[in-house]
Amino acid sequence: MRPRTVAPGMLAAIVLMVSGCRKLDAPPPPSKTVTLDAIPSDMGELFAVTTSPQWPANAQLWFVKPDKTIAMIGINMKTLRVGGTTVVIPRR
Repeated sequence: MRPRTVAPGMLAAIVLMVSGCRKLDAPPPPSKTVTLDAIPSDMGELFAVTTSPQWPANAQLWFVKPDKTIAMIGINMKTLRVGGTTVVIPRR
């Protein structure tokens, strides 16, 4: 090949490679771990976490005790507080 034909081809390849480069986005900041109030272990085993469209900032933690009683505790995700009310549903 002649140098006159190779040089423009290499220049075109370099221009295409440089135009395809872009700056990478900054990495996201590290996530923050928050510890909430302790939930007593006598609440039983956690078996579900639910939310409601009417209260998107709240989550409900559902537990089942050894005697099959169901208990629910609410958590407010905006204030990061465990609710003061516990709902207990006995089984017969």
